[in-house]
Amino acid sequence: MPTTAADTDEELLSRAVGELVLRTGLPVAFGGFERANAVEVTSIVGSRTPYLSGLVVHAERGLGGRALVERRPRLALDYRSSRNITHDYDRAVLGEGISTLFAVPVMVRGAARGVLYCGSWSQSPIGDLVTRPAFAVAGELGTELHV
Repeated sequence: MPTTAADTDEELLSRAVGELVLRTGLPVAFGGFERANAVEVTSIVGSRTPYLSGLVVHAERGLGGRALVERRPRLALDYRSSRNITHDYDRAVLGEGISTLFAVPVMVRGAARGVLYCGSWSQSPIGDLVTRPAFAVAGELGTELHV
């Protein structure tokens, strides 16, 4: 992700979300920064509906809220039936038709600064071919934000 000193945080986020789709091969990606103990989704690539636009995910709620608070990736292979998350955001996520969803926190100096998500409309196995590039994109974004 080549960047310039003039890149804003939102531009960096937008680029990272695009990179998630390219590197993981999953069709939809989105993300946002933490503000007031919540993550507002401000960048989306590959969506088919408007449901994810402006979504605000509160800490500890949903998959991304858990990733934010726990500062570690979270996965729902079958989002609809997952018992490991709250389902506060079903309208947005299921409205988009997402079945498998992976959330990775963006870490800056040990703190979760945001969350990146990637997913698919069908159940998809998530292995090294998805996790490694997603970790790399989140790590690169964290490094750029630190600088």
